[in-house]
Amino acid sequence: MIEKFYSFNESLESETRIQDISNGIVRFLRDNKISTWEEMDNNEFTRNVINKIIDKSAKTFKEVGEIKFLMKLELYNIKELKGLLKPFLEIEDYRKCKKIKDRIDILQSNLD
Repeated sequence: MIEKFYSFNESLESETRIQDISNGIVRFLRDNKISTWEEMDNNEFTRNVINKIIDKSAKTFKEVGEIKFLMKLELYNIKELKGLLKPFLEIEDYRKCKKIKDRIDILQSNLD
């Protein structure tokens, strides 16, 4: 029972840490006038800085994927998010699908 608690607690700490890393990177990008994934990807210096931050911060390859996923949620436009939704529907990752759908709804409500 205690082992399950520690495992659950570590999972929560990991999720919080990953969210904090992603938020920090997005804040850094916006402070440097980069507001889309494409702008970040096209700027080699910025891309290298972000990759180094992720490499130093993530403990596993799975965490790298989660950080990038959360960054995409913040930096993708509606069309890109809809494209991101398809692969997660195919693998039935409904948790990520919900996050994507919620972000699309927020972006669409900002357009109204």
